[in-house]
Amino acid sequence: MGDVDSSQYGCLVVSCSELSPSEPLVRGILGSDHDPDREAALNEVKSCTWNLNTKYYTAKVPMHWCDEPYRPDDKLLLPYIHGLVLYCNTKQIDGSLERASEWLSHCNEAQVILMVIRTTHDRVEEEEEPVELQNWCLKHQCELVSWHDDKGIQRIQEALSAHPWPQLQQHSPAREEGIEAEGGDHLTSFEELFTHFSELKEKAEGLTGEERRNFAEKVAMQFWKACGGDDDEISGLVDDD
Repeated sequence: MGDVDSSQYGCLVVSCSELSPSEPLVRGILGSDHDPDREAALNEVKSCTWNLNTKYYTAKVPMHWCDEPYRPDDKLLLPYIHGLVLYCNTKQIDGSLERASEWLSHCNEAQVILMVIRTTHDRVEEEEEPVELQNWCLKHQCELVSWHDDKGIQRIQEALSAHPWPQLQQHSPAREEGIEAEGGDHLTSFEELFTHFSELKEKAEGLTGEERRNFAEKVAMQFWKACGGDDDEISGLVDDD
């Protein structure tokens, strides 16, 4: 593809049935902080920006969605699609799979491929997940996601967020050097440190001797930095790691 702007790599949500319009699914994926109408283009493929913010990176990912079958005009967009979400309807299995196959055959760069079906129960009934869908997903190495409530949306978000987007920006080293709380969360701001103070105190009480001293020094330094203190002002007061 030659030199390309990495910011163009994004997701495409496709409705494979007129009974399952794509926009409600897009709204669920984007969450309440995004309004897909705000940047939607006045054509068959609509677009907006998904501001991804994970524990490890941030990324502005173009989000596209379409309710129409594949058209040759769409081929200019498809080389930049790394995430493909095929929204099917179990009441129109044959038509849904036919349209899904057509889109998939043109999305050669897609690295995350999900087939989503709307279900009416938390426990997916056999008739809601027909064997034809399961076989199609196995054949095309595609994950089948049942969308009943927030769990289905969360799974879609997790799968797309796990992809190493070319335009991602990793969090600064300062975030990674913070105090680690229970659960592996890194604490760097004063508010985070203060909120978890009792947890840090309990962790220190579980240490002995030199370990407790080193941990206390690290906590004190982190509080100092969070309050805007300069490293040079406390240089030599504590041992370097």
